[in-house]
This record gives sequence, structure tokens and C-alpha cells, in this order.
Amino acid sequence: MINVKIVKSYVEINVNKSDYDFVFVFDQEPEAEYRNEVVRKLPSQKKMQSAKILTIIRLNNNFKHLKNIVLTLRKMTEKSDASVTYYLIVNDSKYLQDFILCLEAMQIKDRKEKYEYLYDKTCEYLDEQFSKYNYCDFNHDKCIANRNGTCRYQEMGCCHSFKLSKFIPGMLTNERVCQYLSNKKCSTKNISCKLHCCGYLREKGIRFKTHEMLALECFFNQKQHDIINLNFFRNREEIIDKLLETNYEPYLIYLMHRGHKVKKIS
Repeated sequence: MINVKIVKSYVEINVNKSDYDFVFVFDQEPEAEYRNEVVRKLPSQKKMQSAKILTIIRLNNNFKHLKNIVLTLRKMTEKSDASVTYYLIVNDSKYLQDFILCLEAMQIKDRKEKYEYLYDKTCEYLDEQFSKYNYCDFNHDKCIANRNGTCRYQEMGCCHSFKLSKFIPGMLTNERVCQYLSNKKCSTKNISCKLHCCGYLREKGIRFKTHEMLALECFFNQKQHDIINLNFFRNREEIIDKLLETNYEPYLIYLMHRGHKVKKIS
């Protein structure tokens, strides 16, 4: 169980530092009592193995800064059995829940379980956003883009699978309602489809970029971002298995070979 305490200031951190083997502080302007603990260089993994660690983090709205903290914490904890207590000084950060998700993912040692957790939590977040703000505005099986004629389909929004023509660039073939659409709901968690925003929504400024989602940015490399973004109409298990693959091709060759694609099993 992850030990995270959310506070508004250092005043609420009521601990005895001598109870911990290490105290790490991630804060550009820490309280005087904690200035000597600001992280500049981590001890060796061997020293931190099975250690008892206190970590204090002042959150902010600087995505790059928080990403660097998460990556440092991953180096610090993922390969050790350290017991870590986190104090998060919230500081009105919009990334609080994203940061907690990262901390939770760090506790999962099994790579597949970690990916499944991040995948499912991201899908849940996207479902919540589309439901909360009613972006697609479905009415009688027609989304807003269906109704105003900015979608190539007449109903069921963009839940239509297709293939790209091998002979005519840009031409779509075998267009049909997606096989995973059951009772007007998706029967699988396809993260690529959930991330997708049609042209109408993008014109309204609605889009979700994986490199702007803290957990995805901190735990997946560029090849894996391509897998997450570009595997429409596949099921959850296929995409997770693809994320687990090891591929050492240089990125440009990887792109040429379309290495991100889940291969259809014949």
C-alpha cells in the first residue's frame, strides 16, 4: 500500500527526520529545516535497498519539472524494497491525481501489471472526461459531427473500422461499424480510440496528447507512444502485449516498418 499524505504546507508535516534512513526533498524553495535534504544527487541503489525513506515534494503546474521528479523517483524506488513515505505539498497543482497515479505505478514491480494499471487508469480518465463534458453529444445514435455533416458516417460517431487501400493512398476500404461496438458501447478498452478526437472536436480545441499526460510520458518511450496512439480497432490485450514487446530497431526504421502496429493473427 502506497503511503501518501497530502498537505498544504510544511507545517502539516509532523515527523521526526531521525526515524528515517534518508530524507529527500523536491522543492525549489524549501523550509529552512529541510534545505539540506533537497535532492541533488541520489545515494547508490545498494544504500537505499530496504531503507526507510521520507520524501517531500512540493507540486506545481510545471509539467517538465514534475516529469523530472517522477523519473528521479523511479530510479530511486522501482528496483529497491525501500519503504517510502510521501508528503505532497499540493500548492494548487492540477497534476495532483496524475502524480499520485505515477507513485502508485512505481509500487507495481511486475512490468505487465504496471502497464495494465497505467492503461486502465488512462482509459478510465478519458471515459470520465468524455462523459463529464459530453464532447460527442450523442442523440439518437448520432454524435454532433454526424448531425452537422462533418463526419463521413451517418450514425454511431467515428466507431467505424476500416483498412487503408494498398493501391490508392488515403483511400479507405472495408468500412463498417467496429466489431467491438456492442449494445452501442465499446466492449473492449481501446486506448487509441479513446484518445481520438475527430476533426470537429479538434477545431473546438478538444484533444488529448499522450506526451502531455504525466503517467504516459513518464513510463512509456516514443515507440510505445506510437503503439498507444495508432492501434485503432484492436482489443486491450493485443495493445498491452504490443507495449510489452522489446524492439531495438532505430526509430526511423521502426517507423518505416510500421513497428507500432498490432499484427493481425491469421
